[in-house]
Amino acid sequence: MRLDQLERELVTGGLQAGLAWLNCRVPHRFTAAYLLGGEMLHLVALADKSGVPTMREQFDSVRLADSFCMFTLRDGRFVTSETRQDKRLNEHPAQSRLRSYVGLPVHHAPGEPIGTFCHFDFAPQTLEDAEFAFLEDAVTFLSPYVERVLKGSRQRMGEVSRLHERFRTPHR
Repeated sequence: MRLDQLERELVTGGLQAGLAWLNCRVPHRFTAAYLLGGEMLHLVALADKSGVPTMREQFDSVRLADSFCMFTLRDGRFVTSETRQDKRLNEHPAQSRLRSYVGLPVHHAPGEPIGTFCHFDFAPQTLEDAEFAFLEDAVTFLSPYVERVLKGSRQRMGEVSRLHERFRTPHR
């Protein structure tokens, strides 16, 4: 039943509405979808419980190596309820910025990650096991929406490349 509700949110309001609905279910302040682009992660959509619009800029693009998403992509999931007490994160650049994180990869096809879905916060937060299990199912519903952004991005890059070539070619 809950997956039906998520699907309804996605169909009627898109990825942003789906993330907002998922964000209401957890204690974490932020819920986000990121698109993988080489060594960078690019924010596709962000739900913020506080509603502060300027926070988006802080998370807009981040180096993969500087994010907890690197563990998500490497291990297929990553959960930490208190980053400062998590020895796996000692010396990691994001440890001083974020206090809790839950992440799952978003796949184009099995074994082909195109990004990540995550909940995170500046404060320690715990996620119930049942909610994590729900998120594992829910992330499959997010994939087509993140994929649309990827396709649109590739299309725009192709257009930019064609324009670049057009203006580089001498006129006759």
